[in-house]
Amino acid sequence: MKKKSFSIPKAKGFDRVVEILALAIVLTMIIVPIVLYSSLPERIPSHYNIAGEIDSYNSRSSVFILPVICLLVYLPITILQCFPHLYNFPVEVTEENAEDLYSIAIRLIRCMKLLVIFVFALLFAETILCAFNIQHGKFVFWVLYGIDIILFPLILFWGIKKMKRVA
Repeated sequence: MKKKSFSIPKAKGFDRVVEILALAIVLTMIIVPIVLYSSLPERIPSHYNIAGEIDSYNSRSSVFILPVICLLVYLPITILQCFPHLYNFPVEVTEENAEDLYSIAIRLIRCMKLLVIFVFALLFAETILCAFNIQHGKFVFWVLYGIDIILFPLILFWGIKKMKRVA
């Protein structure tokens, strides 16, 4: 059964800020390793254990892995935002509620995308800082655990609850 498509709302205010911030983080993650590559040590951290301790090193060319993965996550999610009529909703989409449901769903995807990109950026920053012996702490990993355990579920809960109110 083909889903009926309604008009897709344009990004405004908060949504634009989230999009610009996500793009800025991705571009920064691409530019930083290019600029810093020649000053990086030959071996940089490439893996951390669950306690946030470095347990593996790789050549400095591995500094491009996280930015590439981040870009490969960013692009499909950004494209997915253009097709809210393909999403599964907890309520029936009608002409009356389509714009509200699409707006909520797209905002939910945008916020999740920003959080995922932020997680990649934190790991990337930790790698760069550890490579230059500036950072050896585990603060970043506590932030990551907080995002995973608290923020992701809260955003999902907010989105689903708001969608059910619209119906």
